[in-house]
Amino acid sequence: MNNTIDLCGLFRQKQSLEDQMLARNLYAKTAMTGYSFASKHDSEYLALMGETSRQMDELLIKIMDEQDRMKTTGPEHFMREDVFVWGGPTPLWGGSMAPDTSIRGMEYFGAENAVYVYGPLDDDALELHKCCKRLICQVTRTARSGGQQESDVQCAERLSLLSLKYTNIIGGIADDLVSYLGKNYSVRDIQEVHTAIKKHNQALDLYGVVYARELDNSNIPRVADCIDAVNLWIDRKSELAEFDMIIEKCRVRFPGKKIMLGLFMQDIGLSDLEYGGELMLRCLDRAERAYRNGKIQSLVILGDREIAKYPSLAQVIKQYFAQRFV
Repeated sequence: MNNTIDLCGLFRQKQSLEDQMLARNLYAKTAMTGYSFASKHDSEYLALMGETSRQMDELLIKIMDEQDRMKTTGPEHFMREDVFVWGGPTPLWGGSMAPDTSIRGMEYFGAENAVYVYGPLDDDALELHKCCKRLICQVTRTARSGGQQESDVQCAERLSLLSLKYTNIIGGIADDLVSYLGKNYSVRDIQEVHTAIKKHNQALDLYGVVYARELDNSNIPRVADCIDAVNLWIDRKSELAEFDMIIEKCRVRFPGKKIMLGLFMQDIGLSDLEYGGELMLRCLDRAERAYRNGKIQSLVILGDREIAKYPSLAQVIKQYFAQRFV
């Protein structure tokens, strides 16, 4: 994880040098009589820009070296250990208030990991989820069923402490992180949540939900410093044509961060209708290719409420994983 923080730091340095170079270039254009665009520059211009340009060269080499060092490849096919099922008790979106909804979805798809959201974060819930090999739990109040009495920071710190007892917990997640930035919380709030989740267990990761359409948000570089992993969702069906480009863009906007790709079963951003089976298979194939090439590290799909709404499509996904979880 230190490597990802270092890479984000290098990108911050790059932005600072870029700003300096733009300012120096603007000064040259407006105040230096001998300046001529795209010409061989004189000693006055070299004195103004040369050292900053040299620093940028050195920094770019460092960034490229780090990017090359971090390049990895993944398994040929999705491994059970890297597939999660999202779920939890909620009356929204056709859901159920049953406490074991995430587990039912996980078992249906033959998975062994869950992203547990919406429900309470307490011993009862975590005892119920001890059957999960790897577990990520919600630590922010967004869409929490019945509300959340404690602050997000207190919730994250409690998860950190509980993870010492429930060792299948690998992290916490902030749902709709960018969507609610400036509404439910600030960048500083998320940084405090990040600090709190590691208070008792430094190994825990903070995941943040980001939608593909939000990758151009101007706050992304600051958000990237506050999380360990991105949970990236493509919520508009039309964006699937740019699937590979979106993955690459996410990797650029969140340099060095792990990516958990989320796949919807319905086009919630446009038509709100379910995907066709063939389109779902194409999405899974592209996701698996990104996984194989080391561009995403895990996958999460929605669980029991979608199984109930779209049983035929859920069966397509179940069969897809059955061919891989051997």
